[in-house]
Amino acid sequence: MRFAGRVERAGARLRAVEPLVRLLSRDAFGRLQADLERRLLVCAQFALQEHAVVQETLQGRLPWLQSAGVGDVYVPEPEVVVAGLPDLAALADQIEADWSRGASALLRALADDAAAMQVDLADGMVRDIDPAMSDPHDGGRMTALVMLSDGRLLVYKPRPLDMEAQFARLVRWLSDKGIGPPMDAAPVLAQGEDHGWMGFVAHDPCRTRNEMEAYWQKAGGLFCLLGILQATDIHRENIVASGECPVLVDAETLFQPRPAAIASDSPQALLRDTMMLPPFGADTQSDFSAFCSRAGDATAIRVAGPGGNATPYRLPACPNLPHLGGRFFGAEDFPDALADGFAWMFGDLVQHRDALCAEGGPLQAFATARGRYVARGTQCYGAMLAASLAPAVLGPAGGRRAILRNRLRATRTDRSPATFEAQEMSALMRMDIPRLTCRPGDPGPEGHWRAPLDEVCDRLAGLRLDDLPHWLAGMPPLTTAPRRAG
Repeated sequence: MRFAGRVERAGARLRAVEPLVRLLSRDAFGRLQADLERRLLVCAQFALQEHAVVQETLQGRLPWLQSAGVGDVYVPEPEVVVAGLPDLAALADQIEADWSRGASALLRALADDAAAMQVDLADGMVRDIDPAMSDPHDGGRMTALVMLSDGRLLVYKPRPLDMEAQFARLVRWLSDKGIGPPMDAAPVLAQGEDHGWMGFVAHDPCRTRNEMEAYWQKAGGLFCLLGILQATDIHRENIVASGECPVLVDAETLFQPRPAAIASDSPQALLRDTMMLPPFGADTQSDFSAFCSRAGDATAIRVAGPGGNATPYRLPACPNLPHLGGRFFGAEDFPDALADGFAWMFGDLVQHRDALCAEGGPLQAFATARGRYVARGTQCYGAMLAASLAPAVLGPAGGRRAILRNRLRATRTDRSPATFEAQEMSALMRMDIPRLTCRPGDPGPEGHWRAPLDEVCDRLAGLRLDDLPHWLAGMPPLTTAPRRAG
């Protein structure tokens, strides 16, 4: 283990201050410690490269920071390397502190919500844990998959689940009214003020060709619904193909604010911004879409390797596409079913729009839900973080802060105004992807955007059945970039 001394000390301190560590099996605690090691390697990777013999790729879920060749780093005393770079030493201490606080928060959430989830607390009852299933936000907090000793799988999210809970209610309302193709929603099991628990959605196969057709019809209905609801960031990690149903497992970016300076109500813009299909068809360089991207595809992202070499980043396995007989299928394989489901949902939404938006209706319930404003893409933030980890930047005290501030200002757009810079800086300094909170019923700071809920209801009020061809024509083309050889 690299950083063995630091990791062991951090584990001992966590055991000393957090009595709920007893809930973890030995293997689960080891997984937590391995996650701390991974976090330290991510922040120190470029500094270690200057002193290391590199053998294999760093494993983890942060592709925008992965460096092909930082897996087994043989450095006699890596802490010496870290100590010689003031900003890196401070960052390592911050990561360790955030790791400890995050682990405690997860365990306390489990204890607080055990009764609501019908979980019996006992020593070692957490058999295993995957503590890094999302980007880090709010002090290194990440979605975690928790396996209990009875075999149940729980998904812990270290943020409010208002949007997921309301979306599940909306799906039930649509189902009760017979609106659109039948859909499922990920179950919300328990909620706290700053966290929540969801049921695990399994990536189950379709059993027949008819089920595959049904999947893509339902996918079309979901695509239509989320486009009208101004969703964004519905990428390959936020949809699970569960049998014949696509299930949205992350709903925090529904009712996405659209700054006045760039807002467009065109179907093309709304559907493209969902990220559910590749935005530019054959011109797409990196396909991370929910309904087309496939494991193994090369992207335009390059990852550095030994000797300065760089190779394309290839997409890891993900449960976003349905499978039948061992083969995975994308939307480009079933365009007619996708369009049929889209048209079905569109027609039903037009028919029931008044009930949807009425006072006390399912959309008004989203008004106070806490969602996330995506000011910049994760890849943009990731590039900033990678630039801030160069040894030349980490050497002088304050070097990281300066380069992050400069990068934020150089990439400022109407979507990421100066209003949010302080929050973005605070998050990036501790290696987080910024999470900016918004509510569908509220306008943006300084009038930066209209209340998204008002925009959605106005859009529904203006929809006509005659608009359907215009919406179908606004779909991104169902062709993907050619497979790229390494």
